[in-house]
Amino acid sequence: SAVPTARLEVPRQARPRMLLAPLLGLLPCPPTRWDALGELTPAAPRDFLAVVTAPPSLSPTAEREWLERNREWLMDELGEHGALHFKGFRLPATSAGLRDFCSALPLVPCADPLASVGVRSLLSAPDGVYEAVNAESLSKTFIGLHNDVTYKLAAPFAAFACFQPAELGGGDFLLADGRAVLATLPAGVLATLRERLLSVRVASIPFGWLADLPLPPSLLAALRGAALRVVGAILSAKVPLDLAVAFSADERTLQILEQPKAPVNRHPASGAPTFFSSLHSQSAHLQRRRAGGGAAGGGGPGGGGA
Repeated sequence: SAVPTARLEVPRQARPRMLLAPLLGLLPCPPTRWDALGELTPAAPRDFLAVVTAPPSLSPTAEREWLERNREWLMDELGEHGALHFKGFRLPATSAGLRDFCSALPLVPCADPLASVGVRSLLSAPDGVYEAVNAESLSKTFIGLHNDVTYKLAAPFAAFACFQPAELGGGDFLLADGRAVLATLPAGVLATLRERLLSVRVASIPFGWLADLPLPPSLLAALRGAALRVVGAILSAKVPLDLAVAFSADERTLQILEQPKAPVNRHPASGAPTFFSSLHSQSAHLQRRRAGGGAAGGGGPGGGGA
């Protein structure tokens, strides 16, 4: 389970969010800060995961007090490395405990940018805890609080906890250092991605049935246009993320797409460039692999899924 979060202490614009949260519930994640222009020299490789082991024999209440006493050091370590692995802590064993754990640092929960799409279920509304990938149908899919729709909104931090071990194997949790990914990309590939931009396919709707109807091309075109307008209107009303709709090249799939965005961005605090894309799950290559090598469907702006 996961909590998308924003820090409470600084910057100052976060403070009104802290005061309003008890009254309004989960507030939207902050707008993404984009800084993707100019030269992007990858930072030197580093150990981006720091391990924090719980002091022995502490109660959950004492663990929270320990977190509060050491919050500045912990947040400094997070800024230095990029990720913290808390081991042996008993406090984040429930939704309320995970929320309490985050509040001690202090972090405030914000709404999943994809909450209105229903990709991740809200496990505990009062605590802002979402449940990620808890279905057999998603066993081959990597889904978490990642870089989806980050062209619009982005959680500055995210906290993850496992409340129940996987019963049938799996349950692996993967982390990737965007700085290291950027450093491994060939210069030519990165230049191409920056020039073309990326438009990730969030969802697709089969429309082969329409293409197979024995209708005049002009009528088929009119029906496709009507479908685009209807789906676009529904998305505009339900999902405030400026998603786009377009038919695939073979006109057999209606695609719901993110707006084109740069594949890289700079960290808003450190200024370090990082690979900033959600190609981990929605790319055509991975879709074909999950389907056992079959076709992944038609392409669209930016390609079939990316």
